[in-house]
Amino acid sequence: MRTIVVGAGLSGLAAAVTRAVAGDEVVVYEAAGHAGGRCRSYVDATLDCVIDNGNHLVLSGNPMVQSFLKTIGAHDALTGPDTAEFDFVDLKSGERWTLRPNEGLLPWWIFASDRRVPGTTPVDYVKLGALLAAGPAATVADLVPTDGPLWTKMMGPVLLAVLNTDPKLGSAKLTAAVLKETMAKGGRAYRPRIAHPNLGAAFIEPALRKLTELHALVHFGQRLRRIVFDHDKVIALEFPENTVPIGPSDRVVLAVPPWVAQDLVPGLSVPTEFRAIVNAHFKVAPLPDAPKMLGVVGGTAEWIFAFEDRVSVTVSGAD
Repeated sequence: MRTIVVGAGLSGLAAAVTRAVAGDEVVVYEAAGHAGGRCRSYVDATLDCVIDNGNHLVLSGNPMVQSFLKTIGAHDALTGPDTAEFDFVDLKSGERWTLRPNEGLLPWWIFASDRRVPGTTPVDYVKLGALLAAGPAATVADLVPTDGPLWTKMMGPVLLAVLNTDPKLGSAKLTAAVLKETMAKGGRAYRPRIAHPNLGAAFIEPALRKLTELHALVHFGQRLRRIVFDHDKVIALEFPENTVPIGPSDRVVLAVPPWVAQDLVPGLSVPTEFRAIVNAHFKVAPLPDAPKMLGVVGGTAEWIFAFEDRVSVTVSGAD
């Protein structure tokens, strides 16, 4: 069986690897001259160093990421602390604190004042449980308090990073899905993890090597111009230099941005509203004792990442 994947971003590569491991003949077509999409690394001429196309944080409880890295042979691609620890600073008050959940399922850490967010009580954390029963139309603000120390000093910045939209208006159901895989399973499921040494080396290069090992073909500089349909069946893919016929037993995976997919598939319903993420990179060596990741309250950026040769900041919902 043949699987043709259009798009070599992370989702396209994941689809290609999955089908190649299953024994399919896999061919990937990518419009750009490189793989990775929004999850890539490149040499920045101004900084004269390799930077990522965005600062991506992964939590240890994400099963899909762990499964993908295992499949492509990149077990040690993520780095982070041995326990769940999150450093924060409030720019207005100058206050600093470290959130330190315990490893097990029973969240006894919320009863320890030196482990939880300053100014919070155990009851504040218990109220978050309302999100776990969220309906499809509920927003976060419909179910939990969106003021007070817990919200301003932890949940607001964290959910803004997760949803990339105003967390008060964000989907409670999507938020609940993240909480079920992380906070609800104890600290061992939300240890922060960052790609090492960069996104390309952690996710993209190993995936391409795995595809080569499995005899898959990856073509760059091939933008799909048109999908040829016969009623509801795809019969051909038209690229600038050739047309690829699609047989009845072939699979086609469209792993492209929504607006591209909408142009290619008539009548396809896709998301139409998006929020920006801005990352700024500074070529300055961080202080030796600087935390690898710092949550910021009361500033423009929400997160500061300290790498060996630079400091990067992330602004979510940055329209």
